[in-house]
Amino acid sequence: MVRVDMGSLFEEQKKALADRIRPGMSEQEQKALFQTATDYASRVEAALTTLAKECGCAVVNSAALLRLPEAGAPGIPDGTARLKELVADHK
Repeated sequence: MVRVDMGSLFEEQKKALADRIRPGMSEQEQKALFQTATDYASRVEAALTTLAKECGCAVVNSAALLRLPEAGAPGIPDGTARLKELVADHK
């Protein structure tokens, strides 16, 4: 099993999209922005599948965890960095 912080992943994307919003955007620009968000969600889905195959394990959202052991103690490895790499690779 590996855990990923889906919240931080989508928060980064939300900020990137918000930075591109400006008053007076044309309908075409708005559609392009929406398509960017849709494409990102598809890349995340593909990256999650790849991550699960790589580790041969279940991938869980960190938000579902109630408590982890102290730092350095065995626990569920954090695969968030690898997931971000995979999302970038699926462009």
